[in-house]
Amino acid sequence: MEPSLIPTLAAVGDPQSTDPDGSIKQLYRHKERSGGFLMIESAPRKRYRRVFIFHDENGEVLHKSTMRVRN
Repeated sequence: MEPSLIPTLAAVGDPQSTDPDGSIKQLYRHKERSGGFLMIESAPRKRYRRVFIFHDENGEVLHKSTMRVRN
């Protein structure tokens, strides 16, 4: 991959970032990069709710959030 195409993690307030003023607070950001995945559970039998579960690269749950969906 060309060096110009390699994604980088912009620093808070970086003028080249999507938040040049640094107004967004990243509550769940780790100092070191790691892998992981997001799992989304969705089923009408569960009263129209969505569950967002963030896992680290070892499968441990880092954060879980439930959202009720309107019909």
